[in-house]
Amino acid sequence: MVDIARATRELGAQIERDKLLQQYRLKRSNLKPHVFSLSVEGFKASIYQGVSALRRKDLRISQKQDTEITDAVERYISEAYNIFKSGKSGSGKFEYKMIGGNNRQFKVRITGEGDVFSHLKRVREAAGLRRVSNIVKNTFRNIGTKNIAFDLSHMEGSTIADQFSSEALARFESSGFAPQDPQAYEKLKTSIKYNPTKSKVAEIKVEDTFYFLNQSTTEEAEVMKLLDNAVGDWARENIEGFAQGKVLHSVRQIAQKAKKSGAKVSNVPAEQKSSSKTSTKTIKHKKQRAPTFIIEKYKDKIELLGRETASTPRSEQWSLLIPRINSRLDAKVREHMIAPRLVNRSGQFASSVRVESVTSTAQGYPLFNATYDNEPYGVFARGTFNGWNTPERDPTKLIEVSIRSLMKDLAKGRFYVSVPKGGSK
Repeated sequence: MVDIARATRELGAQIERDKLLQQYRLKRSNLKPHVFSLSVEGFKASIYQGVSALRRKDLRISQKQDTEITDAVERYISEAYNIFKSGKSGSGKFEYKMIGGNNRQFKVRITGEGDVFSHLKRVREAAGLRRVSNIVKNTFRNIGTKNIAFDLSHMEGSTIADQFSSEALARFESSGFAPQDPQAYEKLKTSIKYNPTKSKVAEIKVEDTFYFLNQSTTEEAEVMKLLDNAVGDWARENIEGFAQGKVLHSVRQIAQKAKKSGAKVSNVPAEQKSSSKTSTKTIKHKKQRAPTFIIEKYKDKIELLGRETASTPRSEQWSLLIPRINSRLDAKVREHMIAPRLVNRSGQFASSVRVESVTSTAQGYPLFNATYDNEPYGVFARGTFNGWNTPERDPTKLIEVSIRSLMKDLAKGRFYVSVPKGGSK
């Protein structure tokens, strides 16, 4: 029996993980130095293996076809070698250091200011990769061209999920917390070949390859699931974007897919029939929002969903949370005081943090107003130029993440946190 509410939540979590890895790729991974490997024999082998897998039978190719593909691959790799041998890109923003090889096989280390991965793609195009692509697609027209691609492949141990997990584990181990699930933790370290010292080396290994799309999706999802199991609570509080977000797909669409696969389905909301009028005018149907499921663990939480309006005042209900937050806030702030944030020494900062009031935003959502002691901690506030403050040390961010962590156990729904510059206390 398929529980659609649960399936929907799991899908939401997967969507959030995909978004998280994409953000990590763009903002961090692509900026690191890359070691690019390319060889005539290796590239040809990946083409033939990929086509054979798509056809699901042994590959048969004529001598003429093999010669055409070999000539195109050799020309492409020779052109790429000459570009990298120059030592610098035309703009001067990227530097190339040959690790070894010749115009048939080589390795090169690429560093620079900006997106190294995207620059590498542009170099491949300049070297004539499109010519190879066209010859291969014309040669194997009978398998179609929609599902095949020439792209950069992160080699084993350097996938986006591997990089992200390695950095997360390095931060996790330095924080001093114990794994949430030791078995999943050890399995994760094995699967990503985790090495604490190696994880700090900012170098990614990639190679040029032919492949059919989405071949690594399952592997990356498995690694992210292991990370969630191993250090889940810590990850949701310390890694930006890791928390499960809103579900982006209609519940009924998931139910329909499950039914088509022959599964029995439960917990599906009944579809509301829209009224129709017999008229020559176009009938407009009111757009229905996807249903919201109340998860069992939320039963005792205060409801924050919805906005405050003149007809539905909620401020009094929200204010009930203030003593509950303040009674736990000291301990929660201390828990999050880990370098590079402010580090707990005397406990004075954590004990000074309080939620003073709750108001509503212009859109009607709750706004929790928090304060802390301006003396001496105002020197760490954002916008003060004294050498003490850094983005990581900003008390505002520390207080906000602490309150949001607390609210997971107290309430649900959208809310905001406001902390005045300098603490105002």
